[in-house]
Amino acid sequence: MDRPADAGRVQAGDIAGRHAGRRRGAPAGHRDARQHAWSRHREGLMSLDTQKSVPDLLADLVQQSSSLVRKEVELARTEVGEKVSRVGAGAASIGVAAALLMAGVVILLQAAVALLVSFGLSTPLAGLIVGGVVAIVAYILLRSGINRIKADSLMPTRAAEQISRDATMAKEAVR
Repeated sequence: MDRPADAGRVQAGDIAGRHAGRRRGAPAGHRDARQHAWSRHREGLMSLDTQKSVPDLLADLVQQSSSLVRKEVELARTEVGEKVSRVGAGAASIGVAAALLMAGVVILLQAAVALLVSFGLSTPLAGLIVGGVVAIVAYILLRSGINRIKADSLMPTRAAEQISRDATMAKEAVR
């Protein structure tokens, strides 16, 4: 069958040319490539050997289990990294705040000593009273900070729970 020389060419004004039905900006043949890839994937799934032997099934189980363990370890590393960076950011904020507050605290403590002296106490006694109160407050804050940064709060709990669930599921699959 002979085709005219201009067959398949889009004439000026022809809106149903080769770009019809295509997303604007999508490469030519994009939809066809996507459909082809999907059909190849479906054919691959259909051609899987459904009559696998027990050793093959066990080998698949071992391979999938090791892959799962690798992914869970990667998840745990990521989770620990997130928690460590959060603790680091918190510690940096605490450090900067402590440095900025240092000057203000020293001035306020000097004012407190001066106030006690104005009430008739001697300067050394006023300094001891103010210093003792500051030491008690510092101890309370120190204990509070230590309790917030315990090893339990840094444990990757989500990853540990997921690994436990996966281990239970793998045991059930072996049975």
